[in-house]
Amino acid sequence: MYVLCYMRICLLYIILRVKIIWRSNGFLKQFQKPIFPYFLNFKKLENEHVDFRITMSMTPPLLNMLDNELLQERYIKYLLNHIELAKKEIVRNADNPALKNLAQYYVDRYSNDLHMFRDVYECNLINAFKYFSRYYCVLEIYLWCNTRIFPYSIC
Repeated sequence: MYVLCYMRICLLYIILRVKIIWRSNGFLKQFQKPIFPYFLNFKKLENEHVDFRITMSMTPPLLNMLDNELLQERYIKYLLNHIELAKKEIVRNADNPALKNLAQYYVDRYSNDLHMFRDVYECNLINAFKYFSRYYCVLEIYLWCNTRIFPYSIC
């Protein structure tokens, strides 16, 4: 049984004098939710020797954002802030075991994400994509230039 997962991510951003404006916070949220968990699941499937194939479509702006040092630093700060908030929630919800366990889950999750991003992938997820694409051969990447407007401008 095979499952085809097709994902296209396209976010716009502007770099202006070492400041990234317009959608950088959206990038961090989009990065945290769909992109980064894929690597954790890919690694888990690899360790369990599961035969799987994934197809992803990527845009040049996304690859540029993944390679941008300022966004990488912001992502690390984003994770550290969420770890700190979750730790405060553990203290605040000491009386409520359900909420305390939920906060502990987020401390563990964000700490693991930080470890994977900073220590394992060395802030370079493009190399992680390359690993699963070239060496492990389970990821097929389509590069898409997002030129939907181009045909309309010819008419």
